[in-house]
Amino acid sequence: MAHPAPTSPRLLRPFDALDAEWALLCRRHRRSTVVARWAQQQPALATAARLDDVIPPPGVDRRPYCQALAAVAAGGDDLAARALLQLLVPGLVRLAAR
Repeated sequence: MAHPAPTSPRLLRPFDALDAEWALLCRRHRRSTVVARWAQQQPALATAARLDDVIPPPGVDRRPYCQALAAVAAGGDDLAARALLQLLVPGLVRLAAR
């Protein structure tokens, strides 16, 4: 996932770690039924087949994905909470660079 350039190299390290962890989670859950369950519960996630599908590409409105993942996470799903965090990373990078 590409991020806006930070003002300091030290600024990006936590976000790099989050991206690396996300990539690992996506590999671990490649054949998981978790995303299929989310897709059944939340219409915004209906097209998601893999964990990395819950993060829309740049230019796509992220609000429906945020709302859907927040609803799943509110039910106690830690992976949905982590997916929500990953969905927010680009905006957090922009805020941190200010």
